[in-house]
Amino acid sequence: MLHSSLQALILAAGKSTRFSTARTKLSFPLCGQELLAFPLQLLGELKIPTTLILGYQKEVLLPLIERYMPSAQWIDQLEQKGTGHAVLCTKDTWHADHILVLNGDVPLLRLEDLKTLIQKHITTGAAISCIAAYNMDPSLKGYGRFISDETHVSIVEERDFKGDPAEHCRINAGIYLFKRTFLERALPSLTVHPTHGELYITDLIKKASDEGEHIELVDAPFEYVRGVNTLEELWIAEHIKKSQIVRSFLRQGVRFIAPESVAIDVDVTIGSDSCIGYGVQLRSGTMIGTNVTIDAFSVLDKALIGNNVVVKSHSVISSSTLHKQSVVGPFAHIHNQSILEEQSVVGNFVEVTKSSLGKGTKAKHLAYLGNAHIGSSVTMGAGSITCNYNGVTKHVTTINDNAFIGTNVSLIAPVTVGEGAVVAAGSTITVNVPAHALAIAREHQTNKEQYAPLLKERYRTMSQPPSEKVL
Repeated sequence: MLHSSLQALILAAGKSTRFSTARTKLSFPLCGQELLAFPLQLLGELKIPTTLILGYQKEVLLPLIERYMPSAQWIDQLEQKGTGHAVLCTKDTWHADHILVLNGDVPLLRLEDLKTLIQKHITTGAAISCIAAYNMDPSLKGYGRFISDETHVSIVEERDFKGDPAEHCRINAGIYLFKRTFLERALPSLTVHPTHGELYITDLIKKASDEGEHIELVDAPFEYVRGVNTLEELWIAEHIKKSQIVRSFLRQGVRFIAPESVAIDVDVTIGSDSCIGYGVQLRSGTMIGTNVTIDAFSVLDKALIGNNVVVKSHSVISSSTLHKQSVVGPFAHIHNQSILEEQSVVGNFVEVTKSSLGKGTKAKHLAYLGNAHIGSSVTMGAGSITCNYNGVTKHVTTINDNAFIGTNVSLIAPVTVGEGAVVAAGSTITVNVPAHALAIAREHQTNKEQYAPLLKERYRTMSQPPSEKVL
C-alpha cells in the first residue's frame, strides 16, 4: 500500500438511466469482466480498504463484490441524492487520514495514474487532489469542467456550463483524494443544488478553493479515465481495452489476421507464434499454447489449448481441453469438460460432449460422441454416434484402444467395445463387443432379381389421380 492511512469509496448506487436498460450498467461485461470488477481489482492490487455505496440493484452487485473483493464493505444509499450525499452516507466508516473517491464505471483506469494521484496528494499536502484530463471532443457528454485561474479552482457540471467547450476542455474524471479532516469539516456544509435537489461532491472543490486550501490537479490521458454512461460509451471503452490486449499479444509474438474483428477477454492467455483468424472470439478462461492456429469465426470459451494445435474455421470449444498437435474442425463442437489427447482429430460437423478421446483417435466426419471414453488410435466412421440418453438418464460408452467403428454405427449405451475390435458399418450395437471381434448388427440384405421395373410401375400407378387409373 502506498500510504498507511488511506481508504477508498466507490460510488455504485446510480440507476444507469442513460443506458436505457433494465439492469445496472456496473453489471455489464467489458472484455468478459463486469464494469465494477475493474476498480475493485485495481484497489485490491493497491491493498486499499474499500467501501462501496450501493443502491439501485444492489442484489446484482453484491455477488460481484464477493467475487472480486470479498474484504470490501458496503453501505446502502436508500435515496439517491447526489454524489455528495453518497459520500456523506459513508461517514461512519471513515478511519483513514485520506479518502479516495471514485466512480464504479472507470474500467480503463490505470494503476500508474492512481499511484501518481496518491503520491502527489501526500507530498503536496493538498486538501483535495483530482484526476483531470483534456477532452477535445465537444460531443462527449457528462463531464464537468475545471475552471481555474492563478488563485481559484472550481468544477462546473456539464448541464450548468455556459462557456466555450474548446476553451475549457480540461474535464473532471470523477476521481478524488481528500484529506479526511477537510472532508469532515466541509461535506456537512454542502447545500442542495437549487435546480436538481442534490448534493454534489464537485462543490467541495470550489469550497476548498474559496478557503485557500491547496488543490492538486493530476492530468491523465482521457481514454484511461473516461466513464461509461451509455451503451455507445461501453462499446468505445471495450474497443480501447481490446486494442490494449491485442497490442500486448502482438508484442509477444502472436499474430492476428484482422485484429479489429477479434473479440478477446481480459484473462485470455496466448503463446508466441500462434495465429488468430478473422472474427475469432476468445472468451474468459481460455488459455492457448504456442504455435497454435485458430481459424476464422471460431469461438473458444474456457478452452485449454495445447501447443501446435489447429482449430479450423467455425469451430466452438467450451470448457474443454485440447492437448498438443490436435486438429479440430471445421464446424466442430467440443464442450462440457471434453478432453482430446495429443494428435487426435475431430473433423467436420462432429460434436463431442463430456467425452475423452485418446492419442491419435480420429472422428473426421458427422459424428456425435456424448458421454464416451474412447481410447487411443480409434477410428470413428462418418455418421457414427453414441446413443447416451434413454429418456431418463445418460449412460457411458467405452471404446478401447485401436478399435474401428464403421460408418453409420449406433452404439446404444451403456456398452463397451473391446480393444482392436471392428464394428461393421450400419450396425446398431446393444451388447458389449469383445476385444479383436467383428461385430455385425444389421438386417441381412435381400436381392430380388428383375423386381425394380415392377416396383417403379407400381409407384407410377399409385401416383396417378383416381380418374386416370386403368380399371
